[in-house]
Amino acid sequence: MMKKALQNGGLIIASLVVTLLIAEGVYALVRGGDLDTSLSFKAVDLVTQRMPGLKADQDFEVYAPVITHQAAFDELLDAFKADGVALGNSQYVQLRTDRAELNTVVDGCKVQKGNLDKEMTYLRAGLYEPFSLVTAFYDFGSQLDPEVEAFIDRYGTRRIRHRTNAQGERLTLPAVEAEDKVIVAGDSIANGAMLNDEETLASRLQKLDPARQYVNIGIGGADADEIACALERAAQRYRGQIRELIYIYCENDFKDDKPMGQPEDVISWLQQYATVQGIDKVTILYAPYIYNVVPYLTRFRGYRGGDFDSHKNERERLVQLASKAGFDWVDMAEFALQEVEIMATQFAALTLFVDHAHWSPSGTMKMAEYLTTERISELPSHAVSAPQRSSGPLGATVGHAVAED
Repeated sequence: MMKKALQNGGLIIASLVVTLLIAEGVYALVRGGDLDTSLSFKAVDLVTQRMPGLKADQDFEVYAPVITHQAAFDELLDAFKADGVALGNSQYVQLRTDRAELNTVVDGCKVQKGNLDKEMTYLRAGLYEPFSLVTAFYDFGSQLDPEVEAFIDRYGTRRIRHRTNAQGERLTLPAVEAEDKVIVAGDSIANGAMLNDEETLASRLQKLDPARQYVNIGIGGADADEIACALERAAQRYRGQIRELIYIYCENDFKDDKPMGQPEDVISWLQQYATVQGIDKVTILYAPYIYNVVPYLTRFRGYRGGDFDSHKNERERLVQLASKAGFDWVDMAEFALQEVEIMATQFAALTLFVDHAHWSPSGTMKMAEYLTTERISELPSHAVSAPQRSSGPLGATVGHAVAED
């Protein structure tokens, strides 16, 4: 009996070993020339919560403290929630309470809450997506739990202040009241995610052009149809005062499953909006992800950037449609690629971004300076200008959109 049991046990073990070897073989074939590690190791690593991310058993704190294990967050979850601290770019959705959230819904429209005063910081954590660090945000000036405060002091980077007025518009500084309004619309890039109030594009433009009032109606996480809703609300508040519209078109607005998920939808809507509101000038600012600006530095297999769509066809259609509509066109990628040439290093492109998509203080400054140059402001609305760079790797132009025959 014992002998038979041992034989059966041996057969079971042998079958498991054979199954594992077959699985490893299939995995090896799939990985091709990328045999970085075995399937078994990855499984063990995942179970022990050491993947993805930095290895917790190595000391990475050479220059600054680094979060290398999920437990660092888990241990403080209750304290985070009690203090109204939310963690963006993470799995901790339970922390996105009404107190912590920046947005709400009014009359069916996503809107940013009025009278917000938040402090935000990136955390040095290598647990999730490269180039998309975990963010911590909470009420400015609030009394945090001592452990939470110590955690943010230890792992936080630059702290920024994010405020809105009573209408839910991101504060534009310096404060200017003028009859002529310039609306800056879009998602979190327009809003100025992870920038101080005075560093947003609207604030940069306001300082350079004090004769007009810049209004920032950007909303974090907004899709194109929600941006349109925000524009309609702005038209009611500033009826007859909007002279110019600056629309930041992010690559994540290309969505087949959304009501305004294609360039044709957005440009057509903007044409009608500009006509009805009597807007003199519309400028499209194209905001690509770094995965398409410098793909050879930012695309990692198994992460978001690894299979991020190039959106080449959508972008080409957007350029052509913007030109036919008489809109100006500027591509942030061109400024980033100019930095590569100026600084003589491919990594210089990243200085214009704070993460995978959002613009840095340097990025908003470069864009604002370009938009306020006499070369742009004096061009007739349907003129075609030569690009600053004759032909970039993306085939982009900086200036007015050029339609192909």
